[in-house]
Amino acid sequence: MKRPILLLLLPLIAFVLMGQESCSTETVDDPDSGGEGKSKSPKARIGQTVTLKGTDTKMRVTPLSVKPVSGGELDTPASGKRYVGVKLRLRNVGETTYDDAPSNGAKLLTRSGEQADPTIVTGGPCAGSFDSDTTISAGGSRQGCLPFEVPKGAKLVGFQFGLDSGFGPQTGEWRVKR
Repeated sequence: MKRPILLLLLPLIAFVLMGQESCSTETVDDPDSGGEGKSKSPKARIGQTVTLKGTDTKMRVTPLSVKPVSGGELDTPASGKRYVGVKLRLRNVGETTYDDAPSNGAKLLTRSGEQADPTIVTGGPCAGSFDSDTTISAGGSRQGCLPFEVPKGAKLVGFQFGLDSGFGPQTGEWRVKR
């Protein structure tokens, strides 16, 4: 009795699976390319602008610098780690308001292949709400710092950023020269 039901369901399951759209992320690394192109290795450098498309907005993203930073009085990196800040400029060249937490879509890459995640600091050059709550009207721009906690001695090789808390259709990559 179970076998005929299964045989009836198989075409339905196949139909549903064939109709599923795939989800992919496009890596954009051509400086100021307007978001066109794919590549596996970063070509843009810190200081260069890459235009990224999000689900409903378009941003020109420029990481201005990557350097060690301090936190506030009560901030202490975990044992064996240090704070690094990425100074970032975002310009909304789309037609809708950007409202996101830029740190959600940001990663620092190390030579060993690790991805350093953003952190929260209460003081120093990366304090404030830019990393967690940024709203930019169409045509506007904002600049701020994204703090990261990175292993001491780790060589930084790249910075990745994507819109829509990192779930947007494109991700920009920049080479960190140290």
